[in-house]
Amino acid sequence: MLSRPPTKITLTPEDILAYEQRKLSRDAVREQHMHSSPSQDTSGSTIENGDTSIEQDVSQDLTPAQQTRAARMQKTRLDREARMGIGGGGGSRG
Repeated sequence: MLSRPPTKITLTPEDILAYEQRKLSRDAVREQHMHSSPSQDTSGSTIENGDTSIEQDVSQDLTPAQQTRAARMQKTRLDREARMGIGGGGGSRG
């Protein structure tokens, strides 16, 4: 087995500030949704009415590989729901 030297990761103050701003924005959007619509899932994972703005804010903090995996999982879930006849439809099969 080959060993590689550890990769150095350096964070600048701008990186930290940008992350904190995204987090505050995401929390504000989530809080706004919690108070505006009683028909949402309070677990914080998804919103029943199909609004994806929170999911988009969360995806900003992911690496490209994590975004690809999340998109693939979402497509799989939507395909499965379309086959079962639940969800909002919107299937791309035809």
